[in-house]
Amino acid sequence: MVRQMKQAGAAVLILVGALYAGAVAAHGKVSLEEDSCVRR
Repeated sequence: MVRQMKQAGAAVLILVGALYAGAVAAHGKVSLEEDSCVRR
């Protein structure tokens, strides 16, 4: 049971990390001041 919880937690962390990295890469090399998502 504990092992399954650890595996599920690790999978969630990897998924969140991959999505966060993808979101950051989608903005390219635009500074935060020029980013349209930050200005909203």
